[in-house]
Amino acid sequence: MSCGKERLYALVGFSEELDRRPLRFIEPIAPAWVCSLCGVVARTSGILPCGHCLCKPCYQLCVTEDNRPACPLDSDAWPPDDTVSWKDVPVQSLFKREVKCWNEDNGCQVIAAVSQISRHYHHVCQHHSACCPKHYIIFFQILLLQLPCRAQWLVAAKISNDTSDSIKFKFG
Repeated sequence: MSCGKERLYALVGFSEELDRRPLRFIEPIAPAWVCSLCGVVARTSGILPCGHCLCKPCYQLCVTEDNRPACPLDSDAWPPDDTVSWKDVPVQSLFKREVKCWNEDNGCQVIAAVSQISRHYHHVCQHHSACCPKHYIIFFQILLLQLPCRAQWLVAAKISNDTSDSIKFKFG
């Protein structure tokens, strides 16, 4: 799914924080690093003799009923002596690329390096959403609500005897 120059990709094989979470890259990733079948950017990809790039799970689809490898996209078979060229994505280069915050739809306009986006999202971003019984709102707006629902009585009160500095929400 393309939006102008931006492209949405899911990474696989890089880290728990990033794997299988869609990232909106500012600049497209080279097709040689994107699986031609499922669209993920896998840490290791194979270039088939026909030129298509496949991640390892999609490569498993290449073996046909007669045990001859064939591309699942164009059905081009290749001789047994032709080999698939396996390559690793240059991780340092990939992690320097810029992506948009996962909370872009909630109003966050931060653009950060792939290596920093998880830290931003978990520790800095103030555009996380929360739900009240009637409305979908941004977390930091909860206390500012002037809506005709139970959420208008939401009060954040610091638990005075709790040393963890946690917040307790009371409905009044």
